[in-house]
Amino acid sequence: YGVEPSLVRIPRVVDDICTQHVLAMEYLEGVSLSDAIKDEQDRVAKALGRKDGDELKTMLASKMREHFENGGGAGEGGMQMLGDKSMKLMNVLGPSATTLLRTYASVRDGIENAAISVVKFGSKIGRKDNEVGLIADSAVKKKKKINVNLGRALKTLVHVHGIQMILSGTYNADPHPGNVLLLPDGRLGLLDYGMVGKLSPKDREAVAKTIVALSDNDKAATAKLYRENGYKATLQNGKDDVDDAVLHRFASFHFDKIDLSPLTLDNG
Repeated sequence: YGVEPSLVRIPRVVDDICTQHVLAMEYLEGVSLSDAIKDEQDRVAKALGRKDGDELKTMLASKMREHFENGGGAGEGGMQMLGDKSMKLMNVLGPSATTLLRTYASVRDGIENAAISVVKFGSKIGRKDNEVGLIADSAVKKKKKINVNLGRALKTLVHVHGIQMILSGTYNADPHPGNVLLLPDGRLGLLDYGMVGKLSPKDREAVAKTIVALSDNDKAATAKLYRENGYKATLQNGKDDVDDAVLHRFASFHFDKIDLSPLTLDNG
């Protein structure tokens, strides 16, 4: 499909040293995608005034839980959930919001690093400043820097898994970030295919049509596909006659983005 080895690398099996109980594979040097994601989450969190990515995720999870417990769809969502009322940017945590947050965090990170550099420069002036400079030096050394194009890496990963699920029908069923390496040349290293899944031609067609319907924002088509493929949703009152807009929103969560914008029902 034209992605290996141009976009990704899959380590080769070294047959000569494999045994009945040991699988030996080519060593790929790179940075774990999970580490790169954590690094970016920490940068974004600090840019937004939070301690680290874990604190930001905990806060967002709490806000999302509160959002859905209150009925969802109404009130504030998306970027406004971050708690900074001055950042009323958008209601959808999707690609645009991700790019905006990434840029904002990079600018803040750059300013912070520039300030540290000034302190380090000041360490050459006198004893007192030198003490401050050593503290800054220590902080910089402890901070792990991962210079990667995370946006491009994630797009490549989605592209590759799209090929696996829609074109091939055989896909990695355990694609967590720890099984992906960011290689020095920008390619991805894909690890651990010990668990794979298979999709029938019918299922692959359903997935493809759902993605197209979401791209076209065709709520009726999305809902029809979900119903035809056995997806059911039940309201709190026990009724299962769910509006098309609700199923479309579920499909958005599954295949596209976290959309917390107000939900307008087609039937009112």
